[in-house]
Parts: sequence; C-alpha cells; structure tokens
Amino acid sequence: LAKAEAQGPAAEGEQDRFSASEQAVRADRPSVRMGTGVFLGQVPEPAKERPFPAGDVTLNFEATSLREFVKVVFDDILEENYLIDPGVDGVVTLHTTRAVSREAVLSILESVLELNGAALVQERGMYKIVPVADAEGAALSPVLGRQAPAQGAGFGVRIVPLEHVAAGEIEKIITPFVPTGTTLRVDTTRNLLILSGPRYRLDHLVETVKVFDADWLEGMSMAMLPLTFASAPTVADELSQLLALDGDSPLAGLLRIIPVERLNSLLVVTPQADNLAAVRDWVRELDRGGAGPGRRLWVYEVQYGNAEHI
Repeated sequence: LAKAEAQGPAAEGEQDRFSASEQAVRADRPSVRMGTGVFLGQVPEPAKERPFPAGDVTLNFEATSLREFVKVVFDDILEENYLIDPGVDGVVTLHTTRAVSREAVLSILESVLELNGAALVQERGMYKIVPVADAEGAALSPVLGRQAPAQGAGFGVRIVPLEHVAAGEIEKIITPFVPTGTTLRVDTTRNLLILSGPRYRLDHLVETVKVFDADWLEGMSMAMLPLTFASAPTVADELSQLLALDGDSPLAGLLRIIPVERLNSLLVVTPQADNLAAVRDWVRELDRGGAGPGRRLWVYEVQYGNAEHI
C-alpha cells in the first residue's frame, strides 16, 4: 500500500492487471486463471480419395444373387475358404470401369455386403459372411486403444478409453457420424466407448473421437472476483439480467457466473478469455454500498503512527 501511494496512478494500473504476483500478495484481489481457448484435439488432414489399385480383375454382375457373387469372389478370384450364413442373401449389380487388384476385390466385397445387411468376419484363416446383427458376436477379441491399427478387412470391435471428456458426452457428439452397420456403446463406469463395425469405418470413428476428447478445462478461463460491499448472489442475479445469460443473448452458454457466498465472491467461467475483463468491469460498477441498515466495518492501515496509540 505504501508503494502504491508513493507511485500514484501508475501503480494502481499495475495492480489492476491479472498477474500471479498480485494474487500472491493480495488475497482479496481477483484470482484469475487464463485458459488456452483450445477445446479440440488435433484435427487429422482430410484423407484423399484413393482409387482402387489397378490389377487384372474385372467385375461385372447384373442382378446376380449375392451368394453367387460371394462364390465367384472367393472360389475364382481370391481362392480363399469361406463360410456363408443361411440368413445372408441379396442381389448384386456391380461393374468396374477398369481392372482392379485382388486386394481391392476384398474391399469391394465388404461394400457389397454392407449394402445387403451382411458383414465379413475373418477367423482362423477362414472368412465368414454373417448378417450384420450377428457380426459382433462372431468377431474376434476386441482391440483396445486409441491409436488406429492398420486398416484391414472384416468386422471388428474397438474399445476406446477416453481421457478428458465423459463417455456420455462423446456419445451425443459422434452418434450422428455412426453409419448403419456400425454400433456405438458406452461404459460410463470405466469411461469407455465400445465400437463395432467394419475395421475401416472404426478407424475413421476413432479419429473423430480423438478430436473431441480434448482437455476442455485447460481451454476454459476462470476468475474469482471478490466483492466488497454487495452480496455475491445479488450481483450474480444483476449480471445475469444485464447480460441476458438465461435468454437468447449471444453470451448465453459462453459465460457462467457462480456466486460463492462463503467468500462473497463471483466465480466467472468462460471459454473466451476476453470476457473476463468485461465482466470484471461490470462487477466493479455493481459492487457498491447500498443505503440499507446494518453495521459496516472499515479498516484503516496506519502509515506513520502506532495503531494502539491512535
């Protein structure tokens, strides 16, 4: 205080700044935590559409039975063992404009099966074609982890642990992105997502989850603003009305003002750090003594004499 009076208005300007040193010296000063303003993880670069690699296989089917199509693919092209469920059936019309490789044929087969409500499951060196509703139970053991494995053919199950956001909130966000034939389940107790579907689709979903599973607390800016004259609930209500926080104001949802009666302070939380300074200015305007009855206490710090003598 002596330093502030000695230096005049310039010192007062320094005291108004949000700084760690100020918070340490004066407990009645605003305690401010500036957030990063970042609420998303790293967004992956858009994947470029890659055509199927060229090869020597040409596919031309016109209104062909799905079972006949599967037989041709596995017997004549891939020369692999396969097992098809009696409940799988459909019609296939497919024409390739140019020859594709044998590896591309398996991806094309998965797309055709998906359109017909079936899925491809790889187990013990054999491919199984089952209804998509039964694919989850027929798949191999789940894969645990956030890192996307190499894309492969067949149906799979992925267990994705979340680090920063509750599983229920992530479910609300990514449910619109879950395509037909892919399922999403939530384990709230362990904060896990359980994804099942074609492996190439699971890889895309995991990347989407990683974008939204960011540390939002690091992004939030917070300030504890102590009051001198007015009560915290009163000022909080006045600010809410002034800024229309409960209505259709542009600030609704971007600014939270929580009265802390025990400390007679306001806790302000916002994703935009610039809002803190504006709210602090309004708190200063509203934090004024009223004309109502009641005792008040003022403290005068003696500068030159002895407090007991005075």
